[in-house]
Amino acid sequence: NPYMDFIFWLKLVHTAIFLFASFCIGYVVYCGFYNKSGSFLKISHAVVLSIGIAYVANGFECIISTLVHDIAGRRDVSDIFFPDWFARNIVPVSTVVYLVGVSAIIHNSVMKKRAE
Repeated sequence: NPYMDFIFWLKLVHTAIFLFASFCIGYVVYCGFYNKSGSFLKISHAVVLSIGIAYVANGFECIISTLVHDIAGRRDVSDIFFPDWFARNIVPVSTVVYLVGVSAIIHNSVMKKRAE
């Protein structure tokens, strides 16, 4: 396939986006457990929710995955620099971890209001 170099760069960008989004999810969890807030927490929520909305709007598939599969002309081409078993579990694991962080933030907010 003459587009394999382009697919390599898409996989690299996809991996970088995944790592940044994972950092954002981790930051939400950190803020939830250590009762922190601020601008970067808001940015982290915006990043995670934007990716989630794009994922749902694209038929529950990552936009970059769709692009890689369309360019390759087949669906068995990896779209990220991780093993397939890891890539298949990114969304469910990330969603649960993010919701744990959000739940901790909500819990902290409720407890703060009760203390007032």
